[in-house]
Amino acid sequence: MGDTGCTLSTDEQVAIITKYIELRKNNEIDKLAEMIADELEFLGGRGEKFTTKAEVVEHLRNNKSSGTWNSTVWDTEKNCVRVDGTVGYKMLSVSIVAWFKLNADNKICFIQQGRK
Repeated sequence: MGDTGCTLSTDEQVAIITKYIELRKNNEIDKLAEMIADELEFLGGRGEKFTTKAEVVEHLRNNKSSGTWNSTVWDTEKNCVRVDGTVGYKMLSVSIVAWFKLNADNKICFIQQGRK
């Protein structure tokens, strides 16, 4: 995903995604829904692909947050917000990463997550 029209500073974008991550940790899906654009690109770590807010919200409701997340940072290579984490899968710990972009309305319009 190229330029999304967001005019916020990188620090402001990181702050918004930090709030998203905190809400996600607490499974506060209704509050999360307010932060997500009506149309977006969501690429999940298990092959999920969604393009609407309704699909993403349903996915979030059906897949409770687990694991730990590190600090939210600006990824200069991908020009977006990045957060690394670890989730348990069976008896393994799996390192994961998620990238986020905001649109001109400061709503999340891109989420990609997967293994590191």
